[in-house]
Formats: sequence, structure tokens, C-alpha cells
Amino acid sequence: MKNIEILTNNEITIGPASLYTTLKKLLEYELVNLQYDSNSNRKIYKITDKGNEILNNEINRKKQMISYAEKFLELKKEENYEV
Repeated sequence: MKNIEILTNNEITIGPASLYTTLKKLLEYELVNLQYDSNSNRKIYKITDKGNEILNNEINRKKQMISYAEKFLELKKEENYEV
């Protein structure tokens, strides 16, 4: 939870129930796997190859959506285009 806050400059916070529900689903779909740190008894969740592939595909899809939105805004600005 702290890592999410740090990585997002405190723009995203997530509670324990939401976090563990999400992690449970990610485990079910084999997008992460669970390991245990024998020194501290901490649970460590690591992304799998499948999870990494799906994440990269989603990032690329969102980048494409942003590109389309930027093109639309540019077209609107240039031609006073209306939807």
C-alpha cells in the first residue's frame, strides 16, 4: 500500500481489503505469484511473464487511446471540428 502511494505521489491510495481482493484475483489468473521471505515471513508478490505481457499490452492500448485523443483534439483545434 505504501509503495503504491510512493509510486503515484500519493495520488492513489488503496486500503487493505481492496489490495488483497485484487491480489487474490491476480493470483487466480496467474498474473502474479506468491513467494515467502523466509527471513521475515513476509509475503512477496511478483509479476509473472503472463502478467508482464498483459500489462505491457494494456499500456500500449492506453497509449494508442491517448494518441487518438490527441489527434482528435488537434483536428478539432485546426478545423473547428464538431462531434
